[in-house]
Amino acid sequence: MAPDLSVVELCQSERRMRALFEDLLSSTNEDAIKRCFCLTDRHGTLRFVGAEGGAGAGPYEEWAKAIHSRIKLRGAWSFSVGCNRIRVRPGIVPSMAVYRNQGVNLPALALFDWLGHDIEIKETGIGISSRLVPQRRYVFHYDYDDVYLDLDDTIIIDGQVNPLMMAFLFQCRNRGKKVHLITKHRFDLDSTLKEHRLSGLFDSVFWLKASDEKYRYMKEEKAIFIDDAYSERKKVSERLGIPTFEVSAVECLMDWRL
Repeated sequence: MAPDLSVVELCQSERRMRALFEDLLSSTNEDAIKRCFCLTDRHGTLRFVGAEGGAGAGPYEEWAKAIHSRIKLRGAWSFSVGCNRIRVRPGIVPSMAVYRNQGVNLPALALFDWLGHDIEIKETGIGISSRLVPQRRYVFHYDYDDVYLDLDDTIIIDGQVNPLMMAFLFQCRNRGKKVHLITKHRFDLDSTLKEHRLSGLFDSVFWLKASDEKYRYMKEEKAIFIDDAYSERKKVSERLGIPTFEVSAVECLMDWRL
């Protein structure tokens, strides 16, 4: 999905773009680069303008209208202006994602428009801002069938359920891996699980006395163990030789691919 080749070539030429918008550039005093995202439908109507970060169009709607009137764009596009420069980019850019969460899925809208469908844009009206936070993703090179999980300070932390651990639990269930709760919980375990809506999530539950050893109830092959206590992980590792993980290390077990 792209506009005419002549439009793409124009947008790639800094010299031609400067000449085309010289009047507007000379009248602006923007010292910082400002970016906006737009959508033009197949009828040539500018349907959407939104600033980067989900802040709305603001004063840059006039810039969008000026660009739209001078360049024959179609579908999703973006522009940046500032420091006596202007750049227009036909197509999708990752930063448009913030508006998808506000009900304006620019890639999908552009696709439906190209397919000849009439599109409708309705924002949620709820302010959403975004920022880019680099985050590592991991590939775990170990095949396992069983996961053993501690409860206190692992699944339940400070009286709240650990959401990342729950995401991992359901990832395991979706892939046919068995998840076992193995705990030395001091209070009534059934009541605690019911209180936190955790009942029925585990393939098996081992409620042990404080003096008992967790490794005695675990498989020695194709299994992993997650526990906040180093002493428990050390015993399991030495006795069974299976991988053990502290709570924060569950991130390496997550597979974010759909």
